[in-house]
Amino acid sequence: MRIFVFFLLAIVLHSCIAPIDGKTNATLVRTITPSYAKGFQIDEMSDSSTRITLFNLEKPSEKLQVIQWKNSPLTSIACLSTTHIAFLDKLGKIDILKAVGFTELVKNKHAVEKIQDGSIINLTVGHDTDDEKLYAANPQLFFVYPFGGGSYQKYLDKGIGVVQISEYLENHPLGRAEWIKVFGVLLNRREEADRIFSEIELRYNAFASMVKDKTIDQPTVFTGSYDSGNWFAPPGNSFAAHLLKDAGARYIYADSLSSGNLVIPFESMIKTTFETDFCGKIIHSNEAVTVEKMLEGDERLMNIKAFKENNLFYCNTNECDYHGDAIMEPEFMLADLIAIFNPGMVGEHIPKYFKKIQSK
Repeated sequence: MRIFVFFLLAIVLHSCIAPIDGKTNATLVRTITPSYAKGFQIDEMSDSSTRITLFNLEKPSEKLQVIQWKNSPLTSIACLSTTHIAFLDKLGKIDILKAVGFTELVKNKHAVEKIQDGSIINLTVGHDTDDEKLYAANPQLFFVYPFGGGSYQKYLDKGIGVVQISEYLENHPLGRAEWIKVFGVLLNRREEADRIFSEIELRYNAFASMVKDKTIDQPTVFTGSYDSGNWFAPPGNSFAAHLLKDAGARYIYADSLSSGNLVIPFESMIKTTFETDFCGKIIHSNEAVTVEKMLEGDERLMNIKAFKENNLFYCNTNECDYHGDAIMEPEFMLADLIAIFNPGMVGEHIPKYFKKIQSK
């Protein structure tokens, strides 16, 4: 069973990697601080180069990586995470993507086409990167996620620039999408990246305002996953909690603060969620998602109000690109949730990521 955490992972970040393209003696002209993201900062330098500082989101005061970048034409890149593909696709750069990790999980239609015709190769065997395949692809840049504390020096020694993308640790939905600005600088699509993000921000905030500007009853919501006698739920400072808040819901653990999932004994969860209006879950299923699927064989959940009234919602990662395109479509996720909690508020809405289980 997948835990409903929106990529909220506990990770150990390793030490700062050497800058790409070396150092510069140029002076700072202007600093561009992102509006929502906390993991990066962009500095314009006097020699027309750009300095990208990536921060350790586990310890925000620490720098993870500093990249000194001059507009260099890129013809070959690789990425380790399926989420990176969403940024590349929005910027029209799938054509230079030569290798990607976990191709079996890729759902982006443009990337799938190139995987099928052999233009994009698979970089991973199980959970590990196949270094020989990476070296054969010979990318100029390799986008990775700083998970597990491994060293990327061996790639730098081969002349492959490494960029650590940690959008999955951002707690604001727009903060994750805002990482397109980093890709925009590196792919020489900066103005386009700014425009794309501004349009996403406008649509997202328009949906959020629909809820804020109306007097509505805020439904209470629980979301989590069960394993070995405990429930695991995202804390109140998580991506999931922020998304639920913007959708006009009251997440029952909104007041909790944690760097990882909350661990809740089953009996405690039942007491807390007894009168909860809605329950939701991330699921990967080849079959239709039903109440029985949400119960996972534990009939005790039927004591919860949301189950009694069939107010259950889900995201089936087998039928939507939740681990990819959704990064760049937070407004669609938000609209889905608003439509579930407040039917009719967003008009005739066709859900893309989150769906409500239909009554029997």
